[in-house]
Amino acid sequence: HDDLPAMDNDDYRRGKLTTHKKYGEDFGILAGDGLLNLAYETMFNAIKNISSDYADIENAKKMALYSQAAAVIASKAGVDGMVGGQSLDVYLTDKPMDKEQLDYIFRLKTGALIEAAFMAGGILAGCDEKTQGLLCKAGYNVGFAFQIKDDILDVTSTQEVLGKPVLSDERNNKTTYVTLYGLEKAEKDTYDMSKEAMGIIKSIGHNEYLEELINMLIHRNK
Repeated sequence: HDDLPAMDNDDYRRGKLTTHKKYGEDFGILAGDGLLNLAYETMFNAIKNISSDYADIENAKKMALYSQAAAVIASKAGVDGMVGGQSLDVYLTDKPMDKEQLDYIFRLKTGALIEAAFMAGGILAGCDEKTQGLLCKAGYNVGFAFQIKDDILDVTSTQEVLGKPVLSDERNNKTTYVTLYGLEKAEKDTYDMSKEAMGIIKSIGHNEYLEELINMLIHRNK
């Protein structure tokens, strides 16, 4: 959906034609709808496949954790998360945007789903509320830094490296972190937020995969 003409209107993604350019806008919309529903189908099937012996305490606990994780993902993807952030982003296209509005869009449009990924993993692992809060904070920082990095790459990379057109935000008259703060601050804030997230993950311990993931997301060149 993000590549559609009504959104970012991008022709390429990861070096290949976007779905609507290759198959038409109608199939672009349907493909996005289908993938979104597949995500919910996957979560519900995971819940369904838990043994139906609800008298078993372990099964009941597992069911509760799976349901809680699914609810977090659904909330972060909906109007209070990704959809809400994208809606404001579209609404403010061609309009001046201040820091508070841009931060709000970043937190919801990108940060919410990354928060959901961190939080859902913690829930399924049975983390306590304190650890859940730390994971949420780490996810917020990673999501925010990821979006700043996206804005940086849009003005510093090339289509050959990025796999999609550069300067698309400028073409669509969108305010970005770079246009609002400048490239130097954007790069500094990306580093600072990812460093804070890394510190949180290290404080929890035994999360080498998440540490590698943060490094990969923040130091990517495409």
